[in-house]
Amino acid sequence: RNYKDALSLIEKMPERSAALNQAYQRIVINRGIEVFNTGNMKSAATYFQKAAQINALPKYTADAYYLYAESRYRMGDYDAAGKSLDRFMLASNSTTSPYYRQALYTHGYLCMKREKIDDAADDFKMFIRLADNKIDEHQVNDAYCRLADCQYLSRYYQDAISNYNHVIDANDIDADYAPYQKALSYGALGKYAEKMTFLNQIFEKY
Repeated sequence: RNYKDALSLIEKMPERSAALNQAYQRIVINRGIEVFNTGNMKSAATYFQKAAQINALPKYTADAYYLYAESRYRMGDYDAAGKSLDRFMLASNSTTSPYYRQALYTHGYLCMKREKIDDAADDFKMFIRLADNKIDEHQVNDAYCRLADCQYLSRYYQDAISNYNHVIDANDIDADYAPYQKALSYGALGKYAEKMTFLNQIFEKY
């Protein structure tokens, strides 16, 4: 589908019906996704912002909030990303959006950057709970690791150990980070023998 030409055609129309405006909003989003997939986050964000402003259909507007936030997040503009993602989360139909799970994941990271650790933990827990085989396995394991980090920072050390174990057992990319954090968690619990045993295992392995 040629979304670029479709946009040009619709935007030349002097008037648009409500139905056409909904189609226009959807096409703007799809064109933004095309641009997003090329890696041009700045241009993609412009399309998603426009789609949100059209505001013809609530579900498209919510999707536009998320996509704009994701674009801004990848540009390193965490403030703009956070504001748009908050709007997505507050939308009445956000939980039925196809982007809801990814929004939870990104929102979790943003909450960590804002030092809202409890909120971040809630996001990662929900993301893990909703994950299925359509979600990249590494992303799920990363969510377990970030959840464990949140629990460590909140001094829920036993919970943190449990989730670091999941990452270790998965033998994913954070498999060298999780054991060290697990050892620190044992130390924080006052279990110094377990801490030293695990640290020695790490040194022998790595």
